[in-house]
Order: sequence, then C-alpha cells, then structure tokens
Amino acid sequence: PRWSPDGRWIVFSSNRGKSGFNLFRQLADGTGEAERLTTSDIPQFPSSLSPDGSILVFVENNSKTEGDIMVLRLEGEERKPEVFLATPFIERGPALSPDGKWIAYASNESGEFEIYVRPFLRPGAKVKVSAGRGGFPKWLPDGKEIFYRDEGKIMAVSVSVQDETLRAQSPRLLFELKGD
Repeated sequence: PRWSPDGRWIVFSSNRGKSGFNLFRQLADGTGEAERLTTSDIPQFPSSLSPDGSILVFVENNSKTEGDIMVLRLEGEERKPEVFLATPFIERGPALSPDGKWIAYASNESGEFEIYVRPFLRPGAKVKVSAGRGGFPKWLPDGKEIFYRDEGKIMAVSVSVQDETLRAQSPRLLFELKGD
C-alpha cells in the first residue's frame, strides 16, 4: 500500500471482485467504501504517488512484457491507465522524486537489475545511477540522494540536476545487511 502525500488516502492492490489484483483507494480513517481505480486481468501494484497526489505510478505484471511502469491520473472522470515504460525487460520499484520531476526504477535490461532515473512525463534520457546490481530505489526527502539495495548492501548515490539533466555521483556503501 501507498499513502497519499496528504495522508488522507491509502492506495492498495486487491484481488476482490472478479478480476485479478487491481488498484483501490480507501480513506485512511477507514470510513466509506474502497474506491476501485482499475479493472484489469493483469496484476497491478501501487508504487508511488506524485507530490500533489494526482498521479499514481504502478507496476503492471503483463505476461508479454513482464513488469511495466504505468501511470493513472486520479483526477477527473476518465481514469485510464497509461503506459509510462513498457519494454521487453522487467521494470519494477518505480519511485517518484520529491518534486515529481524524476522517476527512479529497477530494470534488468543489462542482464541484471540496476537502478535508472529518467524524467517523469517529459522528454529526456535515462541515467544509470547504480554500479552493478540494484533494486528498491527510494529518494531522500530533499531529492538529492537515492538509496537502493544491492544484494545484502544498502547503497546511496548523490544526484543533482544541471540544465535539466540529472547527474549522479558514484554510489557509496551505507551499510551491509546481516542475514540470519
């Protein structure tokens, strides 16, 4: 589940009804009925909301193209999921930057999962920010760093924007995870 930025709603995936896992939102205080946001036979899972809460980013596990990154505009009458990124590879874990201008995600296009960042809903090139493997990207609240997991390590990479281009420094180890 994902909280809306204002804390009023929770967006979640559920297999209630006749279809597979679809997206719903519910008031966080538990009042009212859950509102169905999508109806699809393809499993869908929420990942991130825009800073103003008007756009939901989610992953759709399409059997033909694996994990695709989709967007759903939550305002207005006509709510139709739109493809943001669908490739022959698996994309997963999309996370919007705190200003909503960038999206970080994991993709296995290189043969193993790595972290990429690209402009969100505007043109521009993607930038690989991981050095080797990477998954589960999360932005620091000021948008100047991205954390991600590399197997049993948590990594951090500092990012900045110059002339509408994202620049990433070399990732650094924050700490290692200890297994049981």
